[in-house]
Amino acid sequence: MVPELKQITAVSEDEETGEILVRQKESDANLIAYLTTSIIPAGYTEQNSQPIGTGPFSFSRYSPQVSLDIERFEDYWGEPAYLEEVSFKIYGDMDAAYLELMAGQIDIFPYLTEEKTHGLEKQYEVVSGGANMIQLMALNNAVEPFTNPLVREAVNVALGREAICDLIMGDYGTPIFSGMAPSMGVFFNDALPGKLEADPQKAKELLAEAGYEEGLSFRIAIPGNYLIHVDTGNVIAAQLAEAGIKAEIETVDWGTW
Repeated sequence: MVPELKQITAVSEDEETGEILVRQKESDANLIAYLTTSIIPAGYTEQNSQPIGTGPFSFSRYSPQVSLDIERFEDYWGEPAYLEEVSFKIYGDMDAAYLELMAGQIDIFPYLTEEKTHGLEKQYEVVSGGANMIQLMALNNAVEPFTNPLVREAVNVALGREAICDLIMGDYGTPIFSGMAPSMGVFFNDALPGKLEADPQKAKELLAEAGYEEGLSFRIAIPGNYLIHVDTGNVIAAQLAEAGIKAEIETVDWGTW
């Protein structure tokens, strides 16, 4: 079902450039998501099992929990794809995928930790660049003790972002103090970094003010198939411990997370 876009007042096309101009009555953050809705032939009912689209590749086959295969679409309207076919392998955890990489069974592997890139230079080209991948620790404000803003602030000041980046990402990480990454350009506020330094003692004082003089404990659920997140969780737990906060790390599968 296509959402009804009530806020769009006009849609026009520039005859010279072909650009589509959409005018809205008011701001709507969901507009871009709405515009990614699939456009398929009327009456086509096999999109879930035999998806079709307009890209340079076409769907070939899907083996649940094994792989997704696509092949070059010879009738593509633009520049043809360089590769004849591509197979996306599905692994239960990062270690299994890494072993396949070492064995030469995988050509491209994203999101490697800095530690795991060592030794690969002779066999692979290691490429690093800015990405919009953010690691965050999310607190449920509707659940005790995080209903108390003092507790949330205590957790916040107990964490050393610079140390987390150094230990987990080496030279490849950037501490951030909002939900935006540097790759977001003008939306990234570069005035925020450095505003908050780790202060375990202040965290203890905030906890005492909130009524948790003896500290507190809680559980952090982390998707176990991403080693970088698991490692980050362990560093966070160690930092929180210095402020009298016991964080139990629980790794779960991606679907459960």
